[in-house]
Amino acid sequence: MNKAFFIFLILLTNPLHGQFNHVVNGDFELYDTCPLTFSTPGDVVINYTVQNWETPTHATSDYYNTCATGNVGIPSNLVGYQLPNSGNAYTGLYTYSIFNGPSLWSEYIQGKINPPLNANKTYLVSFYVSKSGYIFAASMLGAYLSVNQISRPDPLPFEGYSPQVLNPPGNFITDTTGWVQIQGNYTATGGEKYITIGWWGGNITTDSMNTSTIPAVDPVAYYYVDDVSIIEDTNAIYINTPNVFTPNNDGINDNWLPDFQNITQFDLIIYNRWGTPVFTGDQNKYIWDGNCGNQQCSDGTYFYVIQGIDTDNKKIRKKGFIQLFDGTNN
Repeated sequence: MNKAFFIFLILLTNPLHGQFNHVVNGDFELYDTCPLTFSTPGDVVINYTVQNWETPTHATSDYYNTCATGNVGIPSNLVGYQLPNSGNAYTGLYTYSIFNGPSLWSEYIQGKINPPLNANKTYLVSFYVSKSGYIFAASMLGAYLSVNQISRPDPLPFEGYSPQVLNPPGNFITDTTGWVQIQGNYTATGGEKYITIGWWGGNITTDSMNTSTIPAVDPVAYYYVDDVSIIEDTNAIYINTPNVFTPNNDGINDNWLPDFQNITQFDLIIYNRWGTPVFTGDQNKYIWDGNCGNQQCSDGTYFYVIQGIDTDNKKIRKKGFIQLFDGTNN
């Protein structure tokens, strides 16, 4: 074989050349059998159909493919009408519902990261979602990266976990025709081997929105998911303090201080969990002391959005979360 043609063939079969995707089968194109129907508690289709993906709880995430017909076909299926963001397949999950019983029912998908992530390296974590035909919308869809698998023996939402990538609270995802990208930077602790995607809102009172004028007694939100990726970010915004900081004036970790590299200018906004801005900054003012106006912010999770221009004059947009805790606001 001609050497030049051989190199061309390698590049052709590896479209992420130079941008290696650590998520195995992140586009859900590799499958063992064509799906025939929706998942049920006794028959979770994604667990034996989609390679390197499974459902980490006793809920019932679904798999859609153009090879299928009926309620798991593409583009038309039982919960809506949608073409893939790319390729021929995507997955789907209830972010929340209560029609399956008196308690919340939430679904997740969990995939493998290979090779595992390297400590102190910054990665761009990304996935795409599209709202189904159900009238309710959610905002707090995100991804949790971990060294070990997480699971629970029921269909309830995960609690006690802080997803490293999360769509801002209150930024409800309502698009049913296109795909919305959820992305953020994550600096690895090292050895992360699993990514879990789903809803991390925990409370439908604060994270549900009826997109119709028709009253609904039982809130139900369902989203399609496609194109999951984790790619090392060589033009990263590095955060030189932990995601947890303690503004208690003890002289240790009192401020949240981003360390920007490869960026010439930017704007920074920090939001509380209800989507209200509590701090704004730019390249001249970006150290946050944990105050919300004239008083100390409450302990909890906050979210930052950074938009700017890198050294190659390209636009960038980064998202992430911050845990504020000083022990005095409880």
